[in-house]
Amino acid sequence: MIIHISFGSVPGAWGEEEHVSEDGIGSLESGRDPDLDRPLSEVFEDLCLELFDPSSTGHFCGHLDKHGRVEPGRVFVPWIFRRGHGAFGSVDQEEGRQELDRAGGRQVREDRPLQGQREPSGPDRAAADGRVPDRPGQEGRLAGRSRSVRVFRGRGPGLQGLGPGVAGKGEPGRGPAVVHDLWGLGVDGERGLWPVPGTDPGPCRHAGHGRLSIRPGPPFGNENHFIQSGRRPNMSEHTATNVLRAATRDLHGQIENTPLARAFLDGSLNIEAYVGVIRVLTAIQAPLERQLPVSDDPLVARVWTGELGRLEALLDDNDFFRRKLIPDSPGAVRAGIRAASHILLMAKENPAALLGAAYVLGGSTKGAVILAPRVAQSLGLSPGRGLSYLTRHAAAGPSEWDRTAEVFDMAVTDPNDIQAMTTTALTIFHCLLEAFEALWPLDKQTMRYTVTGLNPEAGNHAVPQDRRDLEAVLRATDRCLAEHPYFMLRYGLRGLRFSDADGAWLATLPGLGAETTRSQVDWLAGVLAARGIPRILLARHLEILSEELSEARPDRDGHRHLLAAEADRLRVETGWAKADLEGYVRRMEQRLGWKEDFFCREAVQLLASAMADEASGLKQAVSSLTVWLADPSRFSREWVENVTFILADMEKAIKSGDTKD
Repeated sequence: MIIHISFGSVPGAWGEEEHVSEDGIGSLESGRDPDLDRPLSEVFEDLCLELFDPSSTGHFCGHLDKHGRVEPGRVFVPWIFRRGHGAFGSVDQEEGRQELDRAGGRQVREDRPLQGQREPSGPDRAAADGRVPDRPGQEGRLAGRSRSVRVFRGRGPGLQGLGPGVAGKGEPGRGPAVVHDLWGLGVDGERGLWPVPGTDPGPCRHAGHGRLSIRPGPPFGNENHFIQSGRRPNMSEHTATNVLRAATRDLHGQIENTPLARAFLDGSLNIEAYVGVIRVLTAIQAPLERQLPVSDDPLVARVWTGELGRLEALLDDNDFFRRKLIPDSPGAVRAGIRAASHILLMAKENPAALLGAAYVLGGSTKGAVILAPRVAQSLGLSPGRGLSYLTRHAAAGPSEWDRTAEVFDMAVTDPNDIQAMTTTALTIFHCLLEAFEALWPLDKQTMRYTVTGLNPEAGNHAVPQDRRDLEAVLRATDRCLAEHPYFMLRYGLRGLRFSDADGAWLATLPGLGAETTRSQVDWLAGVLAARGIPRILLARHLEILSEELSEARPDRDGHRHLLAAEADRLRVETGWAKADLEGYVRRMEQRLGWKEDFFCREAVQLLASAMADEASGLKQAVSSLTVWLADPSRFSREWVENVTFILADMEKAIKSGDTKD
């Protein structure tokens, strides 16, 4: 294995010699990093350790570079240390010394084929045999052969205290730059030692997925182990949030420099792009906030707090634009769905990784203090009227996230957890960047109505593309929920959003034909019944939807008849004798001392449908209803007893077959 180090110049560390990394980090002449526009003394903390195993099939180990990009070959390290003798760099055991001499002290890189190398001769023979002459202080032997050369050579007072000469006998700054031991902080936040194979009893190795096996080294404190960059180790900089910040810095900067971000600040933002951002954030925050509170992962339990909740405010903003029916950018929607899918996957495989998403979404609210007043002015929004999310966090200020970050850093210390969080954080940042780039400038020719606009939690399915159809869908939802208070009492606004999404999907089914419509309606009926929504409610929704669609589009009356036919079929399959149902209602009213009570009538209707659904093979139809309808913590003892009594009577009637007219 050969180890390469890419590095930037640091004033005072390299004297007058200019050293520029292959990545173009910067030079001594400018004194600043041309890409990140910050002092090179800070850039020095963003070095990269590159690991390549020539015995493999040519693949590099995984890494995070200083820009947070996930590419093969490197592991992020903010500091590089050494022990014994040598400086930074790598030397091909066969030709490194010769290459360095030819370079005259400048950086050299020469990539050669893994096979077909000529045999070294003369002065190179010793290196090829693993003997490196004229290197005082070196311990052990460099074993193995590599065919890649990247040679660095340092000169100047900044290397004082590192041993007897930089890499040559009696001539500081001369000779091959030999790496012995490298100290640093890995991407997972673990302080450790990376020994060069052959120079240490415990050779460096990598495991699957490019992860490096790191063994802890001696404590910090021996300043002879430090490159003289003017910095001393500050363990507070090794916290989880700082590792995450370093890994995502470049992506964060890219998002802040997008045209959309500038539009937020300069007042040119339009309502379509703003709503697009709200919907993408909601699509990501929703699965995160549904999964974290119910996770049994102990780390999640220690970190998750109510202060991390953003979903309610985001949903409030999206609900405000419900009637406006604003179409979406397909690219932004895809990015949000991909991020949500990653969150759901991690919730099953590694819940601690979700904290990386919480870090991204939580930290992003710190800018609300600046954005809220500008969006309010440019779009005419206010709290409760499309600006709840930004207003909430503008009022809380950065201190809210700072408190949460402290909890993060106290709880998250395991390197594996930090690495998993970093991977998720990078995924979320990449998706947000993709969404921002898709939302500005907007290509209005490609914008489409999506289910995300109706319900950001509904995933991805077809919805009508004619605005008249969608307006009919919303009217049908409103009518159905008004007729059946159970929907809103149990499911609240979430029930309204899912009714909108279901209605939009149902409106597309007639275009697929009668057979497909029937099979899809049956599928949805089974899903809803298991969640406490008996088929009788779906039947009524279909009836109302068919009426509204017919009124909105008289030219498509055939679609209305197909949906109405499905409603009739469901009613027949869940039907009871009308006289029997009236008898159950009167009995319940008498036992409760009520008269002509709407809630008794609705409860009997729901119970009867659930009993019929379960008798037809829809499992959990009754229990998913009564877990709420007969909940003693929600209703009076008398109500619960009567629900139980009516349910027992219905069960007897079904067993006797006495339920039809």
